[in-house]
Amino acid sequence: MSGGGHIIEKMPVTLESGKQVIRYHVMDRHDDEVCVYAEPAETEPQLRDQMWWGGAQIIYFGENDKGCLTKVGYSFRPGRQALKGGTE
Repeated sequence: MSGGGHIIEKMPVTLESGKQVIRYHVMDRHDDEVCVYAEPAETEPQLRDQMWWGGAQIIYFGENDKGCLTKVGYSFRPGRQALKGGTE
């Protein structure tokens, strides 16, 4: 599932597997909310920044999409668990 929008919440999370990730809670231009997990990185987007992703395991952010994060699993609706890549 592709998605993206502006970040309304950013939170470190430990998955059941023990993997440390960052959960980004994003609101798109239609006011739909979606969450996505990413591996922690040296440079990360912050609240209100824009980010987007497609079917691949890459998340883009920043001016001209210069920033990249590695996506963990699939994106999911808030209140649901990720289908692949673990649960909170």
